[in-house]
Amino acid sequence: MNKKEILQLQNFLNDMRNQVSQGAYFHYGDLIWRMNNLENDFNESQDLKIWKDSDTLIGFVFILPKENNPEIFIRPELYSSVYADEMMDYSIKNSRADNGSFIETSCLKSDCVKEKYLATKGFKKQDDVMVFMEHQIMDNIDEIPLPVNYSYIQSDECDKYQNSLSWLTNEQVNKLLQDPNFENCLSSIICYKNQEIVSGSLCWYDSVGKCGVFEPVETDSNHQQKGLAYLGIKRSLSILKGKGAKRAYVKTGIDNYSAISLYKKLEFSIVDEDYGWSLEL
Repeated sequence: MNKKEILQLQNFLNDMRNQVSQGAYFHYGDLIWRMNNLENDFNESQDLKIWKDSDTLIGFVFILPKENNPEIFIRPELYSSVYADEMMDYSIKNSRADNGSFIETSCLKSDCVKEKYLATKGFKKQDDVMVFMEHQIMDNIDEIPLPVNYSYIQSDECDKYQNSLSWLTNEQVNKLLQDPNFENCLSSIICYKNQEIVSGSLCWYDSVGKCGVFEPVETDSNHQQKGLAYLGIKRSLSILKGKGAKRAYVKTGIDNYSAISLYKKLEFSIVDEDYGWSLEL
């Protein structure tokens, strides 16, 4: 997508979050990461469809074909319109074309309008729950040095080192670096003894919404309990503050107690819950 198209989506998402809640719609970072995540095998012509009324963007469907997981986003006042039904029909048609027996989507607890719409279409709320957490960036954030033998590296240096992180392959990094929306400075990638990448997080800054999103975050199991993820995220929060961000967000599973504890230490707080919804076809 070109810069103009990305900006249109960025403005739409920010406007919708302001109407519903800061967690109720994708953040800019969610969108860019999912487009670039090699595991999703994203194809723009097939997996993203935008609806407009005249020149106004009113919604879009983003499909992760490998997960059979269409995400439907529409202006809340239009859930009772023909547009919403068109978007749902499009999602179901694509799933059936891939021989899917069901589709899954998500809805935040606070998004009552979307929840009601999904229920009327036969979707059932699932037990899988994500928590949505927010950090208010109010004060300057002091960076803390890494432990001895650990150092930060830039994303474009990753091919020089061994790597323990599942999502940070050289192929993945090269794809990210080619995207003009990827800001290298926001990544906190940590190397051990200048040999192996053992911890990392990507952070995405939304200049329209003045906020950041962390996705993904991972530390190799052999290097946990050293505060690496904490220090890396703290570093990125400091960079976000310098860019003018007012808030930062992260999502994790409701049962991921270690991650929730980490984010709470960083002064994130739980502000919403994200439920999966499923429809049998």
